[in-house]
Amino acid sequence: QTIASDGEARPLSELLAMLKAKIESLSATDKLKQSLLKKINTLDRKIENKKQANAKILAKVKERVTNQSQKGKINSTDAAGIVELVEQLEAQSDATALDTDTLIELKSKISTLSLKANIKADLLRRVSKLENKQQLIKSLSILNTNISKKAVNGKLMDADAQALIDLLGQIENAI
Repeated sequence: QTIASDGEARPLSELLAMLKAKIESLSATDKLKQSLLKKINTLDRKIENKKQANAKILAKVKERVTNQSQKGKINSTDAAGIVELVEQLEAQSDATALDTDTLIELKSKISTLSLKANIKADLLRRVSKLENKQQLIKSLSILNTNISKKAVNGKLMDADAQALIDLLGQIENAI
């Protein structure tokens, strides 16, 4: 989420809707508008895919910890602590960016477990995947560059291009 000028946090979905509305209101050719909207829809789809991937990873971590606990390889107190952290992250699953402090705490708890190295490494690898936002950031960067080029080429007015770039910056902060 990002903070609006009125002090309220704006969800990612609202920022994307604002970006689409701004593109539709541009004084540019329909072809350019459609091209930009297509890129925004692609970005939106990537964000949804990341949310779904995060949910799957969290479910797998929870399942793996529960299984190891039932086999007696993780004591029940440690398992309960890890499951609690995973559930906190699951509660944020509508957000692309999960709480960094909770992720760090989860990694720390997993690191302190006395498990086989391969199981511990697998759990840590899964948690690390939750932090990976590079694909989304790259897509935003490409879109930002594309909008800047359109402004330089005169296909977009500078003020419109800047408004779009500002919204993209807010979306990047929300991710």
